[in-house]
Amino acid sequence: AYHSPPYQEITRLAKGGNGTVDLAINLNCRDRCELVAIKTVHRNDTQPTPPEFQTLRFLGPHKNIVECHMFYNDPLDPTSQKIVFEYCSMGDLWDYAQTFDSAIPEMFLWNVFQQVSNALREIHRKGVVHGDLKPLNILVIPPYPGSRDPVLKIADFGTAQHHPDRNIPRAHVGTWKFNPPESTRTFGPETDIWALGVMIHMLATDEVPYFRREIHANSASEWFRYNCCFVPFQTPEIEHYIEFCFWLAQHPVSIIRIDKLHTWSTSERSAIRSKLLNYFMMRCLDTEWRTRIRASELHRFTAILEVFAQELSENEMDEVLDSFDDGRDKTWNQIKRVTDSFVVEQLYLAVDKRFRQLGNPKIMRIARYLPRLMDNNDFE
Repeated sequence: AYHSPPYQEITRLAKGGNGTVDLAINLNCRDRCELVAIKTVHRNDTQPTPPEFQTLRFLGPHKNIVECHMFYNDPLDPTSQKIVFEYCSMGDLWDYAQTFDSAIPEMFLWNVFQQVSNALREIHRKGVVHGDLKPLNILVIPPYPGSRDPVLKIADFGTAQHHPDRNIPRAHVGTWKFNPPESTRTFGPETDIWALGVMIHMLATDEVPYFRREIHANSASEWFRYNCCFVPFQTPEIEHYIEFCFWLAQHPVSIIRIDKLHTWSTSERSAIRSKLLNYFMMRCLDTEWRTRIRASELHRFTAILEVFAQELSENEMDEVLDSFDDGRDKTWNQIKRVTDSFVVEQLYLAVDKRFRQLGNPKIMRIARYLPRLMDNNDFE
């Protein structure tokens, strides 16, 4: 067990379903001011170490995962424990996004994609599912030296699961509007990928990819019985699960392409995005979880495509990001099968065409890393 360290709590930062978070100062640091974030959680007598602390120690250090220092039993409340985290001075991703005067720049959305998928790649590689990914659980710190982008860190692992049984629904314990349509019957790493897609959609359009429809029922339980629904074996928080099923029925998926003009949108934060950004957002929002892109693949693509998009923008060639056939119509219904690799091949050919037109050898340098993402099977 840990003894109570010399931290003095200063002010409340946040309050959520997994506990409260306070800003605190380390009184032992006399030569400098060390600020930390202290999360107060319920103490479980059968589990002396907080599960969230165990999860973060198991994951180990990662630049896009919040750093956890230690935990200790609350000396003033025997029913509580304190977990000490690094303090992320720029708040959460949603608050940071509000600092943009108008629509969030596309390059920032690419950077969100790259950083969050980098964290998910490591989390999923170790068999952990976060289970409550959303902008409020992505914390922000200032850029590292030599970088212009703030650093994003996934936080709040209070609902995380290690190697969860796929057949036991658990997403309803998290935040409903970030949960995929299959959440009533399955739970796995693809749950986090859908949540990332919702985040990108939300940051790009100021809307979540659902619409509201009226269902006439006196209660969630009445609707649940009337539709002959059943609760899967070992599902936690059953009443919450029934309410969640009812909520999903009231909020069917309605994914809007972010690369098209929508006359109904009145938000000043909405703007037409590139076809390429839309494509990978839609890969996260695949309503069939079995074909939804995995974190490892998503990061493999976004790590290169973020640089590609940035260099195109710097050379005033942004239109190349729209120079491919995604195999879909304007409402994203599939017309033909198109692979991620084939999308990249088309981008490469678009850059090559510009090179031939302009004769500038620097243009092909922009596409120098794209072949790493291209599968030879697509060239047959």
